[in-house]
Amino acid sequence: MLLSDIEPKLYSAIQAALFDTFAYRLGPDEWDEAEEDFRQNLMDKVKELGE
Repeated sequence: MLLSDIEPKLYSAIQAALFDTFAYRLGPDEWDEAEEDFRQNLMDKVKELGE
């Protein structure tokens, strides 16, 4: 299995856990911004692991 096969599933699982944990604390606009920041940070960390 390639990282590219795992990445979307891993991101989805982490995103769901974060949403369940934090979404009720943020408004819709704040959540959208936080989600985008998280997605970018996660992808950066995954790339670092692959180096």
